[in-house]
Amino acid sequence: MEGSKLTQLILKRKLIKSSYRFLDPIINGRYPYSMQEIVKDRLPLFSDEESRMVKGSIDYVGINHYTSYYMKDPGTWNLMPVSYQDDWHVGFVCKF
Repeated sequence: MEGSKLTQLILKRKLIKSSYRFLDPIINGRYPYSMQEIVKDRLPLFSDEESRMVKGSIDYVGINHYTSYYMKDPGTWNLMPVSYQDDWHVGFVCKF
């Protein structure tokens, strides 16, 4: 895969796993399907009533960004993820 396409794929994975995991429940009343597929039964689901209550319940979204990460395509990832970082399907590179 070309470097730029690979970079876009990695960034898309990161965006889906980080931003959408917080915004989708509030905007759509459920977690994103991609997240549900990865996290499976470790992800608490909303009841129909909870989903209706939270869906569209925001008036403002403010995003603070304190840290930048360098990421890489890990090639393969843990098929039985049990951690927050494994769920992202990206590798983190430490740069100082």
